[in-house]
Amino acid sequence: MIRVDRNDTNVGIISMEYDHQNNGMYSWNTRKYEHRINLEMIDGINHALDEVLDMDPPVSSLVFTGKGKFFCNGLDLLYINTIEHETNAQIQFQRSFERLLDRILTFPLYTIAAINGHACAGGAMLALAFDHRIIVKNPKLLMFVPAVDLGLVYSKGMTLLMKERIPKHVLTQFLFLSKRFSVTELKRLVIVQDVVNENLNLVEYSCVVASKLCADKFSTQFKRDTLHRVKCITYEEIHTTLQNDNNMIEMGFTHGLWNSKGIAIKSML
Repeated sequence: MIRVDRNDTNVGIISMEYDHQNNGMYSWNTRKYEHRINLEMIDGINHALDEVLDMDPPVSSLVFTGKGKFFCNGLDLLYINTIEHETNAQIQFQRSFERLLDRILTFPLYTIAAINGHACAGGAMLALAFDHRIIVKNPKLLMFVPAVDLGLVYSKGMTLLMKERIPKHVLTQFLFLSKRFSVTELKRLVIVQDVVNENLNLVEYSCVVASKLCADKFSTQFKRDTLHRVKCITYEEIHTTLQNDNNMIEMGFTHGLWNSKGIAIKSML
């Protein structure tokens, strides 16, 4: 469930939330509070991004967040299981996710990921696609990408995105070893730009940061178009790769190793 709002100045807000219908589960048994990425989530986020761009009066920046324990727990592997027998469905799903990453990376507003909880796998990539990351100070909160543990590979576009955001001297730990990075480590490595105490409102704080950084700078279509072009040039290789179907490397969903909760089956590794 995606909620769209705005603060009283010039910041649009998108929140990944969840309801408790069907015991808070999708019909394929994914827990909604994990904010895992399935086709419903991708469509919801894209629709929300459209709403933010159409806000009147126009906003100049975007804050994107989750609710509860997770910012985003990655791709919805149980959903992916349900479409494995549909022709090219898993490939189309991966393509839709890569297009979403590219849209956020080159979005024509200044964007902030307000990371409220764990950012895992595709959820980490989602956070990394934003211009700026602010994270809540929680000693249990982690960011990591466990694709190797799941028997999956990263596409070229995903890998380029992570290489852009993760410092070179820890990239192999992040990509190859699935190292869990704490909030303290993320701040020290400048993977996140700011840390917010748990007693403060993360979204309100992020909106203040967004307003201070860019005020109404991108409230006109001309400035938005210019920013979009600048981002496309800045991230040209990532942008082109995420957009180009010919460059897409399949992640290997049909051979993945995960259990009924979408967690790596370590005994099979």
